[in-house]
Amino acid sequence: MVELETRFKAALPNAEVARNEPKAQRISPGGDVTLFDGDPGEPEVLLSPLSYTYEHRIPVEIAAGGDDPAGLLETLLREIGLVIEADRTLGGLCSWLDAEAPSPEPLDAPGAAVGRRADLVVIATYTTRSPLA
Repeated sequence: MVELETRFKAALPNAEVARNEPKAQRISPGGDVTLFDGDPGEPEVLLSPLSYTYEHRIPVEIAAGGDDPAGLLETLLREIGLVIEADRTLGGLCSWLDAEAPSPEPLDAPGAAVGRRADLVVIATYTTRSPLA
């Protein structure tokens, strides 16, 4: 999680990138990207040697505002996609990194500035020798 957050921050220098934070009251000018720890789910257990393979689902919330929220949202999603494609093993921390298609929707809270948001799920597949690792 830390490595993914670090890479998102490097690729999105104008956005506010955070982890496990509540939704901000206002959208930053460069957009907001929030990663959540998610749930690794039930592992596939191999007995020889003993190992646990997870497909860890990492929810990501993206919010864009400003003069062109749709354009900013598209840019943020594209950059996140490039981060994933650039190194699908996160430097050897997982065996495969991928994302599901985002689900975009308008922000339409009364009195709020017009914006766009999208939820997506990043999936990190990895194997450990212990479910506590």
